[in-house]
Amino acid sequence: MRDVLEQVTAREDPPAWALSTPAARQIAEELYADRDHSASVERERAFSIPGPTGEMAVRLYEPAEDGPRPALVYYHGGGFVRGSLDTHDSLCRALAEASAATVISVDYRRAPENRFPAALRDAHAAFEWVCEHAADIGCNPDQVAVGGDSAGGNLAAASTLLARDSGGPTPAYQLLIYPALDPNRTDALPADAPALLTREGMSWYWNQYLGDVVHGANSYAAPLRAETLADLPPATVLTCEFDPLRAEGRDYARRLEADGVAVESVDVDGHAHGYLLFPELDATDEEIAALARSLPWETET
Repeated sequence: MRDVLEQVTAREDPPAWALSTPAARQIAEELYADRDHSASVERERAFSIPGPTGEMAVRLYEPAEDGPRPALVYYHGGGFVRGSLDTHDSLCRALAEASAATVISVDYRRAPENRFPAALRDAHAAFEWVCEHAADIGCNPDQVAVGGDSAGGNLAAASTLLARDSGGPTPAYQLLIYPALDPNRTDALPADAPALLTREGMSWYWNQYLGDVVHGANSYAAPLRAETLADLPPATVLTCEFDPLRAEGRDYARRLEADGVAVESVDVDGHAHGYLLFPELDATDEEIAALARSLPWETET
């Protein structure tokens, strides 16, 4: 992990908050796009689906298994500001191959141009579209899960809460990878800790997403603040050692369990927030395979 971080540091990129939004996004594209997990999928398709305010781009990854397959609606990370279908292309490919599920990656609206709840509305609309059109894309409508990393983990958790509260279709599972869950719970890391994300950086991302601090008390922005997590679908919550979001993720897993939700809590030592985007790390493919095994259609077979 330190070797990877030394390579990132050697680029001498300024922090996101010191750059224009386009420049900050371009750096993320340079860092994460076109990385190769050596994963193969039978077919990849890019198309648009209806969103709350217009067409929304998605990218669909189909594994070799015959349908109808399970589906995983995936929301990329990037602090609600950065990240794209391209930065998470290799991760989505690897998840599709390892899980034997069709992965649908969602290009939701990003901050600061579109603040809360724009990304959540897009995320939930994409989930409902997949449920409605599951048969059209070779999927089982009863096996539609949601997942995401970092800010995407927030959107997966919040969309699941919204699904429960709105009475619409409910995800079969929620896969939360080092999720951001509460703007007031970001912890500091030791000064010598290897890190891709700092408390100061996450605070800046939250400010871009929320705009007004009052939204920080809204459970659809901060799922850890929900009054109850009862009646939610089973979950896997992955956290890692060198991550300012570690404590809130672990607390969310404990709250899920306390409220009667089946949850697998996975805490990875020796790695930093965002490590699954680096296929050169041995733990990356190993953990992707473990995450795939945690999904319900894998545990049933």
